[in-house]
Amino acid sequence: MSYTPIDYALARVLLNYWIDKRKTMTYSDCAAVLTEKLGRPVHAHGSLRMPLYHVAGMCNDLRLPFLSTIVTLKYQPKNMQAGEGFYKMACEFRPEYRKMNPVDVWKAEQLRLESCQDWSKLDKYLKRRGW
Repeated sequence: MSYTPIDYALARVLLNYWIDKRKTMTYSDCAAVLTEKLGRPVHAHGSLRMPLYHVAGMCNDLRLPFLSTIVTLKYQPKNMQAGEGFYKMACEFRPEYRKMNPVDVWKAEQLRLESCQDWSKLDKYLKRRGW
């Protein structure tokens, strides 16, 4: 998979956010941080779909939980964070998820995130690429 600067920037933003806060962030907040970091407008929904997919791909390649799990809709109930796009992406990378419903897939990835204590592989990967 070929990655672009927004993919690397998003991976760095999500990694730092997760390590510092260990909680979800909204699409709007994510887009605002990326807009500042990249110096150009990043739209909350139209600009994040593929970069979130690419970040999940990076995580998958490194055998890490999907950091894209932490990006959620602003007004979604706490236990219903899985969107259709997240579910399709997760099932593509982890075929065993196809037997599960979208909410259970999101919860499974959330548990993987919460239990992961070593993000050094992703940190090193991003640093090697200048991020």
